[in-house]
Amino acid sequence: MLEQEKRNEISFTTLSETANREIGFAVLHFCIDIRCMVLYTVCMDNYEQIKSALASENIKRVRSDFYSRHKAIINSGYKLLGVCIPEIKKIVKSVDASAREKIIDEIFADGEKTFEGVLIAGCLAARKNDYDFTSRQLKRVIELFDSWAHVDTVVP
Repeated sequence: MLEQEKRNEISFTTLSETANREIGFAVLHFCIDIRCMVLYTVCMDNYEQIKSALASENIKRVRSDFYSRHKAIINSGYKLLGVCIPEIKKIVKSVDASAREKIIDEIFADGEKTFEGVLIAGCLAARKNDYDFTSRQLKRVIELFDSWAHVDTVVP
């Protein structure tokens, strides 16, 4: 084995072990030269995993003054966590397709719904490549929407 291959193998093993310790979701760091990519690699299959990901310190958030500057535009009664939309979409893409309906049900049952949780419910309903599922779930999820941003972000 070449010296470079040995270093890559050691680096990959160490990073895999680190990724397995992440809370709620696994992230692997593949270092190529000096650049690193972060990927969601494990399918999420329950709302608790999603809530952990939303609460993670590693997730990209909007600026601290975002909500105060845009409160009149967002105008939502839900608690705002400040997670950026691209991060929301990454989380939605990491959800196992067979768990989408179950997670939507869990979001409905959650007594402390968040703005981002409702966005995720809408995106989960709209991401299924099944017209009947999408139609049925969007009719339910629309009941949770209280902001134009929920409607604009959820695109079937």
